[in-house]
Amino acid sequence: MAAKHDNQWPVVVTDSCAGAYARWRGLTDHGAAKATLRRMVDELGEVTDQLPPQLAGRRSRSGFFLLVPDTLVLPLVRDSDGSTRWIATHCVPFPACDPPDLDALVALRGRELLARIHLTRHAVERFQERCGGAPDLDDAARQLRSTIAPTVRARRRPPGWCRTTPAEVFLVAGEHDQYCLPCRPGAVAELDATTCLHRASDLFERTGARLHAVCQVDRTRLPVGGEADRLLSSSVPLGGTLAWARPKWAAPHDGATWWVVFPNRVAAPVRWQPAKPNRPLRVLGVHDGRPWPVRLWSRIRHRLRRRGTGNRPG
Repeated sequence: MAAKHDNQWPVVVTDSCAGAYARWRGLTDHGAAKATLRRMVDELGEVTDQLPPQLAGRRSRSGFFLLVPDTLVLPLVRDSDGSTRWIATHCVPFPACDPPDLDALVALRGRELLARIHLTRHAVERFQERCGGAPDLDDAARQLRSTIAPTVRARRRPPGWCRTTPAEVFLVAGEHDQYCLPCRPGAVAELDATTCLHRASDLFERTGARLHAVCQVDRTRLPVGGEADRLLSSSVPLGGTLAWARPKWAAPHDGATWWVVFPNRVAAPVRWQPAKPNRPLRVLGVHDGRPWPVRLWSRIRHRLRRRGTGNRPG
């Protein structure tokens, strides 16, 4: 077994080392290959002067190697400037460690595909940020897997809405292909999902009037001039934000994708309609969560206004 040493100095991954890794993996983007190798070195690597039997005979000028168990060995030299850091000069894969068969991965679906995928911390954090993921990182990782598992598949190209950096494979999921996770050959699984993107992220950046501008009110549910329509109209000028989850004080709504929440404790369930880019959010109703005295006074005031209007001379 490899023995770790006290001189576990920082390891510099050179361009030649990253190039060897890229050639082995069949990658054309050397910058991405270097980033992946850097992550493997930081998360899994250990400095040793003893190699596993299958790599016996390998040499390095220092006698030390950076070992990523069961995956890679990087021969090391000491930095010529005398500092306490290692320089990785080459990248050698384990004899039985083959790059992933991307064509075979593209043919997989659902949980069988996800079993080959490692969700990086960055991907889970972007899911939390962009997709309403749970605050706890481990809970969010489980939530991400369960969310995309029923529909996830692998593609060699991203969906048309997605503008992202090149990747070897893209995981796509959701009824509207709304989730996209770019992937690269990984360290602890065949592929690492490097980030998480959502098709509707721009909608969640809108608030107030800009959000209202992309909403279409379902008039079969909220007739013009009705009580619900009046409540919505009075709430819109106060501002509003799009939320992934229903407010605890609002009643469930089967047709809701998300909720528009107003600061006066009023919320509107909305259905996402990506096929209608100008008005992609359809307002299905209004939930009044204001205290009962406020609701009562609103009704009384409305009746007084109607009565006053009706008594005006023509």
